[in-house]
Order: sequence, then structure tokens, then C-alpha cells
Amino acid sequence: MMEQYKLYITLAILPLTLGMAAQEWRLWYSADLCALNGSSVEMSCMYTFPSNLTVHKAFWMLGTQPVDDADLTQDPAYAGRVGADCGDKQSKCTLRLRGVSAADARKYYCRVVTQREKQKWTGMDGVALTVTELRVVSPGYLREGKAVTLTCATNCSLSGEPQFVWKKDGRQVGGAQGRSLHLSSLSSGDEGSYTCAVKNHTDLPSPPVALSILYSPRDVLVFARPSGVIVKGATVTLTCTSDANPPVDTYTWFKVNESTPVGSGLQHSLTNISSENGGQYYCEARNEVGSENSTFMAIKIADECHCPLSVWVGVSITCGIIVLACVFSFFTRRKMTMRTASMVMPCLWPVLRMMGNPTTTRIASMVMPCRCTPLRSQGNPTPSRMMTFIKMWTSCAWDDVSLH
Repeated sequence: MMEQYKLYITLAILPLTLGMAAQEWRLWYSADLCALNGSSVEMSCMYTFPSNLTVHKAFWMLGTQPVDDADLTQDPAYAGRVGADCGDKQSKCTLRLRGVSAADARKYYCRVVTQREKQKWTGMDGVALTVTELRVVSPGYLREGKAVTLTCATNCSLSGEPQFVWKKDGRQVGGAQGRSLHLSSLSSGDEGSYTCAVKNHTDLPSPPVALSILYSPRDVLVFARPSGVIVKGATVTLTCTSDANPPVDTYTWFKVNESTPVGSGLQHSLTNISSENGGQYYCEARNEVGSENSTFMAIKIADECHCPLSVWVGVSITCGIIVLACVFSFFTRRKMTMRTASMVMPCLWPVLRMMGNPTTTRIASMVMPCRCTPLRSQGNPTPSRMMTFIKMWTSCAWDDVSLH
């Protein structure tokens, strides 16, 4: 790309004895620079001078003071990162500066010195260097379903026409080469950490900017503890969960077919439950973006404890095994008459029948022939009462059975 130069003409009155015109001294600078922090830059000056003079040296310096030993390449502060190429000292001098930082943001000047003491030249315009960093600019609020444009911003216009590289979570975003990145119909999949960089300087990216998409509550669910059928007088706690950004700030509880809320907060407890508490419940989750209702949670109330079938089967089998063991032991020890058998069988037969579908009546009828009458006062069967029955059965006083 052809360098653009600024023409600087200094009006000077030279001694007439030199026999030359003042306009023969000319000096051009390349354009001002805008560079990325940490990058390298190059600036040039071109000059002409009277033909009867010889250039002794040409160099770059920081100030405009006519100091012949202010060569920037000799400055210890720039050691190791500055270089100059002034060619054959006839028309051009180039300065290269590596790893620029904010401290390097200033003007740089070119000075030409000839063999004659009074024939020296400094271009007064100089080249202004501005050092900038990249930064990603995004709107303050990003809502789901909306469109957004991210911009790779700088404090000055970068020299040339650079292309840009965009990355999300460290991976390049395909097809994005401009200063702006457009995202349409935002979703949670667009969330992440975004950076931008100049294509030829991908090692100098912008600081990452986290993109967070705001959305109303979703996946709203209700859980009950304990679950299943609830016994009268018990307590059940309903908990509402959801996914939202920003987080849900209000939970409201409703019962189907009731016009007013029944509670608020993340949890809702029903204590000392009665049949009136039965029904379907749901919660409403709300944040600044919107709201969403959960599915229904049915609460069923039972009059008494309905033990699981597995408990009944287990108790029945245990009772049967114990009774059979007692009978077998009894037969091996004593000779049983028909009368004895008639007294034992009423105990055994109801047990075997109970193993199919146990009820309070069958349990009570099975105990009476053995005179374990205290079981009748135990009420409806529960796991603890069934264990009491087993203990009483195994302790039945066989001596109370008259044997003849």
C-alpha cells in the first residue's frame, strides 16, 4: 500500500552566498498511526536537499529541539525494540518500533544533518502515534428472542483496513470478519465469553466479555415431600423449582378452583392435613422478564394408613412360617389325638387363608382358638401391630390346650 505523506515546507531565509533556493529543502512524513497495544509500528520520512550538500546522517528523535545526538536508536529506554533504516542517506529514513505501549503514544520527528553546520533540517509536523486496546461493547440488557450487535471498539481508527476475528469461549465464530458481530434471536446457546482481535494480531485479543441472556422462568416443577397418599393429620411440604435468568424473585402458590393464592415463597407447607386440603396445587414463578406456571401436583388424603402390599405379603409369609414351625415341633414331641388336631387346625387354617389377602377379621379369627385374645384390642393392622401379633403367636401357651 502506497504510503501517504504530509508535505511540510519550512520558509527559511538562507544566506545568499549559498547560491541556492530555500525551497530545495523539503520533508514529508507518513500518516499518523493508531496501533494496538503490544504491536509493532513503522513510520517514515522522505526528504530532499540542495544538490551541493551531503547528508552526514539522518535519524529519528522524540523532540523538536535541534539536538544532533538525540538519535532514538541510542536511547536506553528503547533499547532492544527500536530500529532505523535511513538507506543511502539520500531521500528516506524509516523507524520501526516493537511492542508499543501507552508510554509510546507521542510524536516522532525526523532530522537530517549535512556536512555544513548551518545546513540541518527537522520536519516540525512529525508522526503522531496513538496506542489503543480492543474492547467488546455490548448493550446492557440482552433478552431472549431479541437481536444484538457486538462491536470491537478502539480509541482511534486503526491504520489500514484490518479484518477482525471473533471468538466465543475460545472458539472462532465462523463468518465473522468485520468490526461488528450480529446475533439475531438470542437464546441460551448464545451465552458465553466473547473476544475480538485484529486478524494479523490474534495474539492481542480484547479482554473477554461475558454475554448473559435474560429469560423468563421455564421448566417450572413442583415436588411434594413426602410423596404419595398423605395420612390425615400429617404434614406435607411443596417445593417449586425453575430455571430463570435473572433468578426468580417471587413464588406464588395456588390451588385449582380457588381464586386467591394459598401461599408464597419457594416452599409451601400443609400441616395437620385434613380432607379439605386434598386437591391440585401449582406455583407461579416470576422474575423481571416474565412468569410461568408449573404443572399440577395432586395431594391425596387417606383416612388411615394403607400399608403397601409388600408389607402385607411379608408379614403373612412370616406368620405362616412361624405357625408351621410350631406345628411341626409339636407333632414331633407329642402324639396328637383327633381332639388335639381339631384345636390346632383352627389356628393354622386362617393363617394360610390370610396369606392371600389379609384383613383384620381374619387375623382376629386366627388368634382366638389359641386363646391369644389380647390381639382383639389392638385395632386395625399396622406393621407394628402385626409384629406384636407374631410375638404373641410364638408365645402362645400350648400348655393351655387340653390334650387327652
